Amino acid sequence: YNLNDEEAGVTDYLMTSTVQSTLVKEAPTASIDNTVVKNTEIIFDVTIVDDTSSITGNRKAVLYKDGVYDSEIVLATGDNIGESFTGLDFGEDYQIRIVTDYNLNTEGYVTVTGEELVTEDSTTYQIIVISDIDEQKRKVIFELATDDMFSILTSDAIEIQLYDSDDNPVGETITINQESGVVLLSLYSDADYYVLFSPTYNVGAGVVTDVVYRHDFHTLVLDLEFTFIIKDTVVVVEHGSAGTIDFDATLDADTDGVLQGTVKAYLYANGDDTTVIQEITLNPGTDSYQFTGLDTINNSYQILIRADADINEGSGTITLYVFDEVTYIVGP
Repeated sequence: YNLNDEEAGVTDYLMTSTVQSTLVKEAPTASIDNTVVKNTEIIFDVTIVDDTSSITGNRKAVLYKDGVYDSEIVLATGDNIGESFTGLDFGEDYQIRIVTDYNLNTEGYVTVTGEELVTEDSTTYQIIVISDIDEQKRKVIFELATDDMFSILTSDAIEIQLYDSDDNPVGETITINQESGVVLLSLYSDADYYVLFSPTYNVGAGVVTDVVYRHDFHTLVLDLEFTFIIKDTVVVVEHGSAGTIDFDATLDADTDGVLQGTVKAYLYANGDDTTVIQEITLNPGTDSYQFTGLDTINNSYQILIRADADINEGSGTITLYVFDEVTYIVGP
């Protein structure tokens, strides 16, 4: 400017000034609301708030089943009404995670990818109800019912298939009504089994008969302790050049029907169980027994209580099954 006086003109004169700052960006937030959980579907609303436009993309609802990725839905900033995950499994634990990428655009700040804004856990409804489970030694008994909260069943019939621990079907598929007592017979003892339940239902995609529930069982162990040697009563007595073994053994009632023959105490020498030195039949009510005329020169002997038996493990009758044994030395 120039004041038109004797002074020279002034250039670039600062008349006034102000300091301006850019707005600070904020991380986005999200909420999950109005969740409705059914047998095979989870319906929900999602709101994503991004007032400072920090989101760079990748807005999603991601579904996990038991911590493992299952599926995802693309979302928008703002309200996402009536989103849903469908085709889910009955009675399973799921988690919905709302994720996105964003950048706060500050010095040294990098884009955050896959950030979880909010999560929600849900468990789909199971339609099969098992109760009063009685796991026995050769069979399993339980009560079967249904809980058809969303009226999806189209038939009273439910198919049941039993499997062993190697995933082999056991017997034929059976069909029973919704409210029934179930008895699974002729099972092996001390064994793992599972049952798959398949009702007929319609969740909106047509009528299907499909597996919706699995229940695992374990049968009890048979009582194989009804005959045994009382080890702290075994006495070795030397009579000149011959030895005698006195021992106590017990034979109780075979409550599980294991025995297929006579129970005997068999004497073997030096670990050779193919050659019987002597044998004695065990009888209920008799506790004390004796082997005589044994070699006393550095011989190792074994008493094995044996009998033909079916221990219900799938191999049928086992010849001379060993119920108990004791090993000791006769002689110096």
